[in-house]
Amino acid sequence: MKKILLLLLGLILIPFSAFAISLSEIQSDPGRYVKVAEGQTTTMYVDSYSIQSLRYAPPYYTIQGKIYYVSYTGNCIEKSTGV
Repeated sequence: MKKILLLLLGLILIPFSAFAISLSEIQSDPGRYVKVAEGQTTTMYVDSYSIQSLRYAPPYYTIQGKIYYVSYTGNCIEKSTGV
């Protein structure tokens, strides 16, 4: 029974790892992932292909895009949609 549950858990988690991004993928494509901020423990990248204009009414502008936070202390990459 334990082996069946572990197998089902593994099958459920496979799609989540298929959409993961790595630091080497971000750093190897600087035209797409633009570094916008960097600290001692974190770096923030913006996916330039995901940028959309939400409001274009000069002098007021609102844009949206995918932001990747790379945490070196936590050894993880977090994705969010920023406005």
